Parts: sequence; structure tokens; C-alpha cells
Amino acid sequence: MTDTKVYQLKIQLSGVSKPPVWRQVTLLSTYTLNDLHKIIQGAMGWFNCHLHQFNIGGRYYSTPFPGDDEFDAEDSRKVSLAAIFQDRIKMNINYEYDFGDSWLHTISLENVEEWDKKATYPKLTAGKAACPPEDCGGYPGYEQLKETMANPKSADHKDMLGWLGLESASDFDPSGFDVKAAQERMMNSFRAK
Repeated sequence: MTDTKVYQLKIQLSGVSKPPVWRQVTLLSTYTLNDLHKIIQGAMGWFNCHLHQFNIGGRYYSTPFPGDDEFDAEDSRKVSLAAIFQDRIKMNINYEYDFGDSWLHTISLENVEEWDKKATYPKLTAGKAACPPEDCGGYPGYEQLKETMANPKSADHKDMLGWLGLESASDFDPSGFDVKAAQERMMNSFRAK
């Protein structure tokens, strides 16, 4: 791999379909899987407070952490996106965040372009729907949370408002997405050590 390219990726949260949660980003092919992890965290709205891994053809990649003597994944800081995707449009890889809630994401290479050295990367170009809240119990918990928030007469409605830190149920919008705010979050996550 000699030339730096620009990859357009679609990151789709699996299992959540009403509304579907996805992000489209452009980034450099020289970025590592660990860079992609940080981009996903910010773009989706996660807080990077749980373990994660990429599954690519049955090979696992993650970021080792101090004291982990049983780390059995390959180091995601040492693997470029170019080495994984090899400019193969429509290739998919998988990303899992929070092994308890098991948020699975499918990442698809949608397009490969020449590198515009004047442009800033990574760039969040599109998306849809809000990311589920951290620690809500995975897909089943998120579906239950949406039902509870939609029903003010639910016994758990007030508790869920408090747990979410919201004043009213109208502040909970699973379909809401602000590309500008998500871009800022993504850049903060990407720049974090």
C-alpha cells in the first residue's frame, strides 16, 4: 500500500431498526483500526467506557490495556485501514462495543477517492438517529426504554427520566441526530489519547 486514499465508510448499528442508527464518515486509509475505534465512539455517541473489538474474517483486533496478561486479539494500533480494506468497495467488517450490552456495528467501505490534502479528516458526512444510551441493556433494553419513554403512564417512566437525566419525555428523541454536534464529538474522541 503506497498511496494514501480517502475511504468513505458507513457505520451501521446492528439490531436497531426503528429508527436505524448509522453514520457515514470519510477518513484516510493510513488510519489504524484504533483510530477507527475512536472515530466510531465519537460519531455514534458512545463514551469509550467499555471494551471493544473488531472481528475481521474471524481475526480479532483491539487495544491492549495495562495489566491485561490474557490479551488474545491483535493490536489494533498496528493495523492500517488500507491493510484491512485494500480498497475493496462493499467490503464489510464488524465492530463490537461493550461486551455486556454487545452493541454490534457493521462497517462498510462505500467509496475510495484520491486524497485531497487541503481537506480535514476524519469528516462525518451524514447519519441518522440518536445512539442508544450507554448501559441501557443492549438491544432488548433499548427497545424497552423506548416503550417506557413513549408511555407516561408506565410504572418506570419517572425512574427512566431520572436515569437519563431528562426533564421530560419530549427531551428523549431516538430519531434525533445533529451532524454538526456529532462531528465535534467525533473530532474530540479522535484527538484523545
